[in-house]
This record gives sequence, C-alpha cells and structure tokens, in this order.
Amino acid sequence: MRILFASLLLTCTSSASLTATFKSGDQSITRAVSLPALVVEKDESPAPSLKPGPFTALYQGTLNIPKRYRLYFSIETEGKVTLNVDGKDLPFTEGKTKRLRLNPGQYPISINYESPDSGLGHFRLFWEERRAFPREPIPAEAFTPSTSIPDHPAHLFADHNCIQCHTSDLGSRSMPELKDSGPDLTKIGDRTNEAWLTRWIAEPDKLKPTTTMPAMVDHTKPEGAQAAADIGAYLASLKSDNKTPSPAPDFSLVQKGSEHFHKLGCAACHTKPDALEPDFKNGRVPLNNIAAKYKPGALSAFLKNPSAHHPSIKMPHFNFTDEEQQSLTAFLTKTSTGEHTPDPSEFPPGDIQRGKQLVAKLNCAACHTGLEASTAPAPKLSALPSDWHQKGCLGPDEKRGTAPRLNLTPKQKKSLTPSILPELQNDTLEAYTTRQIKSLNCTSCHNYNGQPALLATTHAETKSYVKHLAATDTRLIQSRPPPYGSHASTLSKTLGKTKPRPRPWLDMRMPA
Repeated sequence: MRILFASLLLTCTSSASLTATFKSGDQSITRAVSLPALVVEKDESPAPSLKPGPFTALYQGTLNIPKRYRLYFSIETEGKVTLNVDGKDLPFTEGKTKRLRLNPGQYPISINYESPDSGLGHFRLFWEERRAFPREPIPAEAFTPSTSIPDHPAHLFADHNCIQCHTSDLGSRSMPELKDSGPDLTKIGDRTNEAWLTRWIAEPDKLKPTTTMPAMVDHTKPEGAQAAADIGAYLASLKSDNKTPSPAPDFSLVQKGSEHFHKLGCAACHTKPDALEPDFKNGRVPLNNIAAKYKPGALSAFLKNPSAHHPSIKMPHFNFTDEEQQSLTAFLTKTSTGEHTPDPSEFPPGDIQRGKQLVAKLNCAACHTGLEASTAPAPKLSALPSDWHQKGCLGPDEKRGTAPRLNLTPKQKKSLTPSILPELQNDTLEAYTTRQIKSLNCTSCHNYNGQPALLATTHAETKSYVKHLAATDTRLIQSRPPPYGSHASTLSKTLGKTKPRPRPWLDMRMPA
C-alpha cells in the first residue's frame, strides 16, 4: 500500500519540474522531482543517502498558468509548510490560502517543509479555481519542465548487479534491487540453442542493446572467440535427462498470434520480430532473435511463466490462455526466423570442459545459479581501491584485465565512485518506486505526470497485423487509464494479479 501511494503521488518519469533540497543535520542533498508532495514513514529517510530523523525540504520550480486564474491553494500535512508564489508568502488559514489572481504566464513557486521532531511526516499541495476546476493535487504538467532525469550512479550500480561480484553487507535499508540476480542457468541447455548462447556471451549488447549483462570475453580476438564458443558449449550441455522432444510451434496459428501481438500492445516494450534495427531511442527489447534463441517448447513455457528461471526479470506475467500462448509462440518464431542479428565474429567449435573451467574462472556463479562455484571471486566492495577507475571493469581497456566489459558509456563509468555508497545504504520508498516505474516500463503503456505513453507512437507499427479484421470493434474506448487516477486500494489488488480483469472490454490487459 505504501509503495502504491508513493508511485501515485511522488514519482517522476522522463522529465522533472521541481528541485527539492533535503537537509538533515549536517547532510544535504538536492534531487529533481515532479510533484510537490512527500511521505516519510517510520525508520525512513526523506531522500536517498540521508539517515532517518527530523529534516527540512525546499521545493522550487516554475508554475505555468495558461489563462487568468483566481487560485486558492490548500495543504494536507503532518509538519509545517510555508508557500511562496511569485514572491508572495501565502499563509494557510485553516489549511487554505486567500485567493490569488494570476494572469497567463510563468511564476516562481517554492514550498518549505519542516518535519515533526520524529522525522515522520507528509505533505501534499492542492489548488482550486472556482470556474475552471475543483480542488485537486497540483499535477506535474502545471509546472514548467526544467531538466531531464539522468541515470543516477547508484541506480547504475544496482541495475548492473555490481554487488553480486563485489559483495558487501550494506544493511537493511539498502536498495532492494541489490538482492536481484541474473537468470538461473540450471538446465539452460534444455531451453536455449548453443549458437545463440555463444553469440550472447560474445556480445550481449549486440543482441539486446539495453542489457545489463556484461561481455565476459573479447570476441574480436581469436582467444576471445574461442572462449565464447567454449562457454556456449558448456552451457548448452547443461540439460535434463528427459529425451522426449517438445512439440514444434503450430504455424497455422501465426496470423492469430499477430493479432494478439497488436491487441495486447506488445509494441510498447518490443520492436517487431522481423525488425532488424534496434530501437535505440526508446530502448525497446528486440525480438528478431527469438527463433535463433529458443528450442522447441521453450518460448511457450517462457510466455506461460516469464519469471520461472529469472525471478528478477522485468517481463510481466500476462496470464495468457493456452490459445494466446501457442499462437504468440508460432507468430514470434515464424516471423523472426532468418531475421536474427548477424554474428559479431566467426566462432570455432567449443569445448565443454574448457567452458566449464572458464565459467568458474570468470565468476559467472556470482550472478547465476546452476553453475560451478567461482575459483577466482572478485574483490569485495570494501577491498576496492579508493579510485575505482584504476583497473578492472571500470578501468581503461588496457587495464581491465580479465574483468568484464560493462554495457556502460564512458560517462556512466566515470560517475561510479565510492561517493554512491551512502545512497546504496540508505534508500527511500519514493526513490525505489520511481526506479520501478522506469524499469518495469509502466510509462510505455500509461500516460504519466503529463508525459504521453510510448505506445501512443509505436502502436501504429503493428496495425497491419489486424487490417484483415474488418469487424474490429472500435466503438469502445481502448485507452489505458493513468495510474494516478485510481485509489491505492484498487491498484494494490490490480498490480499483483490478472484475474478478474478490471476492464474486460479492453483488448489490452494489465499484467501482474
């Protein structure tokens, strides 16, 4: 419930409208936010890296007034709030200011919040205009966008599972994502083709540009290409004793599968399975390697339960019917056949035993279960040098040694320094929810904080998949509701399950 309130009221997406400076004791941190609202509960911090306790927060931005308004501002708070608009202090009398007349234009606004001595508290700023709109929380689009939200260094550290190799006990208030790990590779050979495994080990960001999987070998060198082939051969050998072949996809269901692909809005997160070029701008996951990756039956099993072998996966559970599951499998397999990403290099035959030794040497078991334990674990976080860029995975190529090549830009690598440790150790509910809304691609389907859903521009790419359906029902509204329009108790029931469907008339559905 608390996470839902945070996601509804406090989080931001691709742009920010306000800056918020939090002070606690002698500590201070400034962050970009999108709404003048805050919730801090017991044993929580007001902002990442700050410790729990009494604090102050100053929100500053620009209020955009489209036409003449006669506004009243009001507040819900546990704590002390002062408001200033256009240089005028607006005291709250019984929770409400006097009427303020503003002509069209932009006006500076600041909100000062002082928590109770306990450090617990909350506030939420409202406004109302007698003729234009009733009392409501000030929406994000009422503020002039001021800055983009960059990838924060601590978020990069968590997303790339750095703590799995460079282990450390960061305490009970650390980022929850630090507990995430990579896929379970137990019996991976039952599910995945050896050729794809080899190419994935060699250059994972070539097959999936947004991946956090590092390149463990240098495929451009003969010894690196051989290592990729050896590891691919070893992983492909991890199989069960079941000799019964899984049934191949039923390609008579391809057309039906394409219909489901469009109606379910898959283009919100994925490019088409025959699209050769990745969508670098929007970071959608490509599907053109589906046929090259999965063995018969494996894709269907994945669609049935995406998290079966990867509890931290971001692919949601759609609770597909058998017909949907089988037809989507047929469509994705048939359409992606022959469209796979070209091989990054030539690979020699792999050796299973050498691959097993390499997996242990490269510390693959740090992120993946189902593998031999490492023979050369990475140094603990506390044992790293004060300058993380001297050598290893953040160092220059000539000093990286056997460390993996991370899928990070030079600027992102440079941002990873020991200064991120306080934020890793002292996370907040608001920051966690903000990261989850981004990593779970909630804004791919839903308008949020004044930003249109990505699907609004990508859905037309797959419209041809249903052009033969002359009777497609367009009478019912097919738009997805904004998440902030629902009560938290309703959302808490919707997010965790898919039955019963809250809006059964929609072609799309809310996944779990």
